[in-house]
Amino acid sequence: MRRYRFPESWTCLRRNAFIREVRCNCPLQNDYNACTPFASAAVMLSDNYQKIKKLRSTGKADDAYRLLMSAPPRTDHDAFEAAICLFVCGDLPSVLNVCNTHPWQPGALRFLAHALAILVTQGNPADALAVADSAAKDPDLPHDAMAIYLMAMQGAGAHEKADAFVRQYVPEPPPDEILLLTVMAEIAVSVKDWRNAYRYASAVMFADPDDYRALLTLSRMNLAVGNHHEALGNALRALKVMPGAAQPVALMMRCDNRLGDFYGAIGVRNELPAAAPVPAEVHTELGIAYAGIGDAAKAEAAFRAALAADAQAEGALHGLASVFAESGNFAQLDELENTYRERMHGDIKCLSVLAKAALARHDLAMAGALFEE
Repeated sequence: MRRYRFPESWTCLRRNAFIREVRCNCPLQNDYNACTPFASAAVMLSDNYQKIKKLRSTGKADDAYRLLMSAPPRTDHDAFEAAICLFVCGDLPSVLNVCNTHPWQPGALRFLAHALAILVTQGNPADALAVADSAAKDPDLPHDAMAIYLMAMQGAGAHEKADAFVRQYVPEPPPDEILLLTVMAEIAVSVKDWRNAYRYASAVMFADPDDYRALLTLSRMNLAVGNHHEALGNALRALKVMPGAAQPVALMMRCDNRLGDFYGAIGVRNELPAAAPVPAEVHTELGIAYAGIGDAAKAEAAFRAALAADAQAEGALHGLASVFAESGNFAQLDELENTYRERMHGDIKCLSVLAKAALARHDLAMAGALFEE
């Protein structure tokens, strides 16, 4: 069986594995009188492309890919489905080929194909959104086109705008529009709408139990609401689907740290390939784990590595300050504060560390001033 290796930058891509057909008891069933797969979404697609959409939406990417290779697109709707299928399969060069060479007619699909090409090449997300905005007012925008528009908003950080679009145009998404549901679940997480994040991601999981993107979404949602064991299970499953991927490793480490299993978090770090770049969040979680077992030197090294990988790494600055404060290394803490003064004084957790360190040094005036900030 052919396996697709997805670039880590597109960790949202879905992966093919051991999928069963969609049945009519999905989590969104109550919102519809009937649950006929692709009855509305595929009306503009040719017969072959209706089959392609059904196959790639139920995890059968290999079969969808083979059928696609035997049936070149002839219409804009077929070409757009071809680009979506190739995107889901991880064949990004072919996505670009379709987007850039198909003779698109003027209209929404032309704009959104251009936006998808920008996203795939890791171009400026703001440019992708500006292009996609041109298609937003089309009353006949297909659901997969809506998904690309929402992804453009995601990339540009316009999460509230994306959430507003969802609430206005797709408050009750069709249960068979898997890519759209996947993106909607991620948007719900970004705006802390945990109920809909669970609802949408669960609908995706019903169609494809090995959907990597939905597994990550469920892990983040469960982590946010304090369901750490469930979050750990989701992340572990995602790692099984895509071995060596950094995002599930980071999530598993975060879950282990929240559960107090610091040695477990340190062990999970070894799931990353030796030659793979290590993202800042993995370094941060490693620092938290080493701090948890009292190894200040390794914790400091990990937090510094996180800041080197990403100067804005969430939690790294607080973690490093905490290591210095708890080990009584006040000279290093002062140096850190002087280097990152604005950021540390704008972060309530860092201010708390600085204030407690001032108390430890019996500097009551400084501690009072910091607590007042």
